[in-house]
Amino acid sequence: MAAVNIADLTSDYRFHARILHAGDEAAQLKWLTDQYLVLAEDRSGAEITARAFEGSSHSAQFRDSSPEQRRQAVQAAIEDLETEIDGQVAKSLSRPFGFRFTPGYEPAAVLG
Repeated sequence: MAAVNIADLTSDYRFHARILHAGDEAAQLKWLTDQYLVLAEDRSGAEITARAFEGSSHSAQFRDSSPEQRRQAVQAAIEDLETEIDGQVAKSLSRPFGFRFTPGYEPAAVLG
């Protein structure tokens, strides 16, 4: 099995969330949280690789990622999105710093 890149999985989850909820980061966060909860429910670590039915059978090939790796990727995507949301809030509350000089006073005299 090839090595799994958690960063690529995280990027894939973020991309999927953006497609589903373009421009709505709160909805993206909700979708990612829902995905995480589904993945976190399975604590067994087992994966179904084949099923047999009466008179038929089925087998499936899985991506090169385990449920644990997908859970880690969704967790990273949630944390990245929360950081972006928090950064936008902080930026929106920032105020520029500056001086105002009363007419007739030269800046060099006031600051000197």
